[in-house]
Amino acid sequence: MTLLNTFFTGNMNRLIISRFRNLLTLMVLFFALISTANVYGQTTIVRWDFNDGNTTADGGIIANATKTIATEGRTNFSTPYPAGASGNSIAINGWNSGFNVKYWVIEFNGAGYQNFTLSSKQRSSIIVGPRDFKIEYKIGIGGSWTPFTGNAVPPLADNWTSGVVTNLSLPSALDNQSSIYLRWIMASNASISGGT
Repeated sequence: MTLLNTFFTGNMNRLIISRFRNLLTLMVLFFALISTANVYGQTTIVRWDFNDGNTTADGGIIANATKTIATEGRTNFSTPYPAGASGNSIAINGWNSGFNVKYWVIEFNGAGYQNFTLSSKQRSSIIVGPRDFKIEYKIGIGGSWTPFTGNAVPPLADNWTSGVVTNLSLPSALDNQSSIYLRWIMASNASISGGT
C-alpha cells in the first residue's frame, strides 16, 4: 500500500499543511511557526502556503526565504498540488510502516528570536491513514532528535479539526538558535480506524 502525503497553508498564523494521501490512505498536516519578537507583537519566522507549487518557504524572515519542507529523504511530491482545508497542499507517497521512521521535516533560522510557538493541522483517510504523530526538535544538523512536553499531535481523523495543534510553546532551548529542525514523525503504525 502506498501513502500520499500533502502539506498545506491557509493563513499567516498557520504556516504549513501536510497531507498524506492514497486510494486507501490520506493524511494532511498544516503547520505554523510564529515567534514572539517582543511584547508588542509576533513575528512570522517561516511560512509555507504552496500556492506557488513548490516546497520553498512563502513567508517569514529573510534568513528563511529559501528554506524548504521535506520528508525523510523522499522528494517525489505530486503535482498539481491538491486543495487542503483552504489553499493548496503538497503530496508524497510511501507512509506505510512508518512508526518512528517516517516524518516531515523543516529547518529554519531563529537567531535573534525566542518564545516560539507552533500550530499544525493534520488529516488522515477514513480506513488506513496514519493516526498518530509527535513533534520533535533538534539544534543543528548534528543535534539529537528530542521530544518535549505536549509534543503529541492529537489523534488524526478524516477531517481538518481532529489532528490540530494550536500555539504549542516550543522549548526555550530553541531560543536564539541559527539552525532549528522540527519534524512530525509517525508515533505508531495505527490507522485512524485502529488497524495497522
